[in-house]
Amino acid sequence: MTNKDKLKQLCNKYTGFDPDNEEDCLNAVKKNGYYIKWIKNPSEEMQLAAVKQWPYFVEYINNPSEKVQLEAVKQNPSSIKYIKIPSIEMQKAATYYSGYDITVITLCPDREEFADEIIANLIIKDIIQ
Repeated sequence: MTNKDKLKQLCNKYTGFDPDNEEDCLNAVKKNGYYIKWIKNPSEEMQLAAVKQWPYFVEYINNPSEKVQLEAVKQNPSSIKYIKIPSIEMQKAATYYSGYDITVITLCPDREEFADEIIANLIIKDIIQ
């Protein structure tokens, strides 16, 4: 038995699922979203199942899809800090879902790129209300 096989066997024993079996992985993530951490290339369905349980699990997903990122940000806008390179649109969504709390953009690396637009939206929102 190779070291890789031994490692896989230990992983299966510890987590209770085979990380190479997509159906096992999906069922495991539906039970406990934290298991997304041990799945090498999770499907979008697995990713969504994880972040719907706890949006901060997006941290354990390499290159989450826009749909998965948006789900995490909708549930908790501050989860954007765990998205490695959030798009400008995702940063805008985080600001929107936080009720235009401008502090959420401090979590984003490219915040200056649209900070003026967010501030303008805040002013417009206050004028309309």
